[in-house]
Amino acid sequence: MAEPRRAITRPTPEDDPFALSLTLVTSREVADLIDTPAAIRHWARERGIGVAERGRIPDTVRELYRASPSVVRAWARRNGVATGERGPLSNEVLESYLARPSAVREWAQRKGIPIAGRGRIASEVLETYLEPYRALTRQAG
Repeated sequence: MAEPRRAITRPTPEDDPFALSLTLVTSREVADLIDTPAAIRHWARERGIGVAERGRIPDTVRELYRASPSVVRAWARRNGVATGERGPLSNEVLESYLARPSAVREWAQRKGIPIAGRGRIASEVLETYLEPYRALTRQAG
């Protein structure tokens, strides 16, 4: 299932330089506009995660960058996952957030891994999905 589209405003100089129009974009597209490669690289290096000076940043690093404590805590509250209001997040809570079914299904489809649009996700698929994240947290830890 495609990610829901959200409205943001952009100026339209063709009609009126002061006018705003609504354009539908996905939350991932918005995040790509906000999350600059320089910011992600800086964040990763501060945490001991090795990233190249140039080139594409791996999706796993981008997703970890976007999994800020406030985002994960808000997700946990909405989904009934117990977590404290302050302090570092446990690896279990972070992995639960990263292993959201929509994220796993999107990843599997990009990789060409057969996966149903609904229902339980096979543990082998889930483990394969989480392994790069676990490697990064071991590298940083």
